[in-house]
Amino acid sequence: MSKQSSELLYSAIIITPFQYICLLEYLYKKNIPKSNCDLILISHSEILVNQIINYDGCNGFRTVSKPMIGCVDIWLRQWSTYKVLFSNRSKIPIIGNLNNSWCVYAIQNKKGAEDAVVLDDGAASILLIKKRKKKDFKLRKIGWLGKMALFYRLILRNKTFYKERVNFFTIFNFPNDSGYDITENNEFAFLKSNSESAINNEIWFIATPFFNFNLMTKAGYKLYVQKTVDFAKSNNLKVKYFKAKLGEELEYDDVEMIDNVQPFELTYIESKIKPKFVVGFHTTILFSLAKMDAPSHLVSLRINEKGRLGDSWNNVDLIYDFMEKSDNIKVIDADDFAKSNFCYAK
Repeated sequence: MSKQSSELLYSAIIITPFQYICLLEYLYKKNIPKSNCDLILISHSEILVNQIINYDGCNGFRTVSKPMIGCVDIWLRQWSTYKVLFSNRSKIPIIGNLNNSWCVYAIQNKKGAEDAVVLDDGAASILLIKKRKKKDFKLRKIGWLGKMALFYRLILRNKTFYKERVNFFTIFNFPNDSGYDITENNEFAFLKSNSESAINNEIWFIATPFFNFNLMTKAGYKLYVQKTVDFAKSNNLKVKYFKAKLGEELEYDDVEMIDNVQPFELTYIESKIKPKFVVGFHTTILFSLAKMDAPSHLVSLRINEKGRLGDSWNNVDLIYDFMEKSDNIKVIDADDFAKSNFCYAK
């Protein structure tokens, strides 16, 4: 870059609370003052926007915009979002999702020569980075139906590819061997600096309700959660089940159900006493906690063939493969969890 980071201006286009966490980490790592960054929250979900604002008030940013909130008319919401992004074209874009049309508009229309920054968007980042390493620069296609699709085609007019180099800021370990995109590791230094590490006798279970996506039956999913409860009972542990953001949830015996009111990573960091175990399936939250050097045992339950429905498990298995390469995550067959003793040092 031709200027120091403290002299440059940025515009951050953020959709989810997790992307906001990654934004804070990027600014912290690069020593970029918040006052040099315009924050644009483009989600139309008041729940997601409020989760972001309720974390730290979004204090210190140059400006904070919520163009999708507060107006019933969808055309006016989209026009307001377009005007905000249009006015920020001269700033370096930091985007939360390279498959989002608003984020794509921001990077395709930037005026400066500096690379756009792409933050993590969960497991989708793995697929996206691997695809671009193969020189596949195609973007997600926009459908023809609906008012939003019509607006995207008539007003945004995004190209169907993006070949310019981007800077991925990610929790996943990818070497800089492509000679094209840049990948920088997000080590969660900002969150780690605000964490405490006392341990209690609890298991925090992260929901991934596969049955909502027809990847498992409800009975099968409930059985795997029950195996966690059985393990807890045999080890005098209490189970807290952290619900998914969307979709139907089931009821479980001997489990405390916790509503999803903010990203799990924030709940974990803000808790003065950490659980002995954090258990989930293929959730990338486990990657985040591993990067934070979480004092809890991190356990990924792998669903075997007999517990699966359909043939859409390839991407899930890709994430499991990444987890098995982590020194801080224990991947175990879900059927074996109840009889595990976990006598390994932390």
